[in-house]
Amino acid sequence: MDNKLGEMIQSGLRKNPENIAIQSEFLKLTYKELADKVEGVSNLLINKRITKHSCVIVELKRNIDCICYILALVNIGSAYVPVDPAHSKERKEFIKQDVGADFIISTNSISNNIEVMPLIAKNNMAIDNSQLPHIAYILYTSGTTGNPKGVKIKSSAVANLLSWMTETYGFNNETRIINKTALTFDASVWEIFISFFCGGTLFLADPDKDKIPRYLAETINKFNINTVQFVPAMLKKVLKEPAFKECRSLKNVFTGGETLASELAKSFFNLSDAALHNLYGPTETTIQVLTHTVTKTDLLGEIPIGKPVANVLVYIVTQDGKEAAVDEIGELCISGIALAEGYVHRETEESQKFVSMYSLPGAPFVYKTGDFAYRNAFGDIFFCGRIDEQIKVNGYRVDLNEIETVLNNHTSIDTAIVTKESRGEFTFLIAYLKCHQENGILFEQVNERIQNTLPHYMWPSDYYLINDVPLTAHGKIDRKALSVKLNKIKLTPTKHKVTDLNNELKISVLKIWRDVLNNDEIELDSDFYSCGGNSIEAMIISMKLNEQLGINLTFEDVLKLRNVINIVDSVS
Repeated sequence: MDNKLGEMIQSGLRKNPENIAIQSEFLKLTYKELADKVEGVSNLLINKRITKHSCVIVELKRNIDCICYILALVNIGSAYVPVDPAHSKERKEFIKQDVGADFIISTNSISNNIEVMPLIAKNNMAIDNSQLPHIAYILYTSGTTGNPKGVKIKSSAVANLLSWMTETYGFNNETRIINKTALTFDASVWEIFISFFCGGTLFLADPDKDKIPRYLAETINKFNINTVQFVPAMLKKVLKEPAFKECRSLKNVFTGGETLASELAKSFFNLSDAALHNLYGPTETTIQVLTHTVTKTDLLGEIPIGKPVANVLVYIVTQDGKEAAVDEIGELCISGIALAEGYVHRETEESQKFVSMYSLPGAPFVYKTGDFAYRNAFGDIFFCGRIDEQIKVNGYRVDLNEIETVLNNHTSIDTAIVTKESRGEFTFLIAYLKCHQENGILFEQVNERIQNTLPHYMWPSDYYLINDVPLTAHGKIDRKALSVKLNKIKLTPTKHKVTDLNNELKISVLKIWRDVLNNDEIELDSDFYSCGGNSIEAMIISMKLNEQLGINLTFEDVLKLRNVINIVDSVS
């Protein structure tokens, strides 16, 4: 029941009152100023009758005010539930009702002021936190039912990780870390809280630019950032930026969310003297439970995901429930203080994933990750892939079943199958659709449904119509056969009649697309995804449209509009 995280942060805010605690490009606060502001917000929330047992949705863009509200909730002892303002209305409404939040903190669309409003759950399924270990936050991740699932993380688990990281990596009042991860992903938790625990400085990346490699490299250099975290795909992009060579302030670079290839690590060490740390941990085990500092020896082969953090035990379990021998592959199972308190209203799934392993000595209570792994003779653990269809797509956790469920709910679709495909360093989602015989389906129909329901990282890049679903000898869907299936028809956006190549704006936008996507064959109606585009390149296009043409579109607008004609039409 103790609010260990809140106690740690309160203690940290009282140290070094004149040091810079938090900073953005145009604003900074000392620890004294931040502590005073957090105290004021805490009193405001308490006056709104928010208590240590409250569950509060935070639907704010990243800025200093947003962090103050989160710190105030942690200070009070409330559980915060981050929701991305850019997500679909349907997804946000589901989370509000599922978690049964007491309050929501959001920005008024008219006045642009932050509001704290009470909520009443329509289904009367509000969580009773009073009998649980103290819950610090609830994160919604990809779920198997077509809707996201809420993961309840304990305050003591976060406090344990922060203490271990501070001691292990030597974080102190000279630590300068950048928060560039969205609040809806658990990496943001340690990015935000670690600096306040160790007395360092938290720099807030611009939420509209935090996926632009050039911006990140230049920001690290300009603001002397010495601690940063990337998914491998983004790290690879940042390393290609000329400004990265000037990032001499870097001391610790963390990477996780995907497999870290030795070639990428080599490229990193060719450009930087900073330490490179490989991290592993599902949301259900409080951010990260395995870590490994990469050495030059690792570059000769596979890079491990490491050894456990303090107060965490890791088991490799074979199919018959026994602990695997050295170098034997099995399912990675995690035990100890890091385990989540379970899921929100998902008792069946919770009982399948959080279990007592009676076949192991002491019958430890574990979380079954669904990942294959093995342990070598030195105790290092190596990741060997996913057991089920829950995957990582460019650093985002995605359950293919959730996308398939949304597609299968369309009246014209009989069966939807979603697979992943690698193109260079990026992973793309491909959807195969078998429709009812009497109905066809247009690209716009299926694409609109996906975009109105799921976040951008769960949007398929391509859709194919198929006449039948290939099966294995065991009667299961043969996903591998789909990629080589010959009788499939690609769904494409409705063609526009392209007659006005002389339009100056269209030519300028087309040039940006061709430059960013490195493809001179792109035409006005060429589809963004079909040209190999991804969210990072959408962010770069968005930036160049603003810088060169004064067109103010977000990267999500680029992903939705999908071709040059639609972009020009949207701003005309």
